Amino acid sequence: MDYILKGFLEAFRLIFVLTGMYSAQFLSLAGVADRYRPVCCYQSATGICHCYEEFAGKRLTITILNTLMAVPTVVVGLIVYTFISRQGPFGMLNLLFTPQQ
Repeated sequence: MDYILKGFLEAFRLIFVLTGMYSAQFLSLAGVADRYRPVCCYQSATGICHCYEEFAGKRLTITILNTLMAVPTVVVGLIVYTFISRQGPFGMLNLLFTPQQ
């Protein structure tokens, strides 16, 4: 049982004591926020159009979106990582971000 407590103490030390961890956390949060804002605006407008407008294929579109929302996020993350990793089909675009030191 002592190893669990030691693990938690080490995790808190890594998160709150090491200054390098703060820069990595803030860099990650800033990157997510920068990419989230335009997507949120676009998807809000798209959702409003789906809600209030009638168009051909509306039921099919809603069915596809509901099916995609049922896919676990871990699976989606692994698929995206596979595509953008250095060995993946989009590896030559260098989409994985690694800060230069």
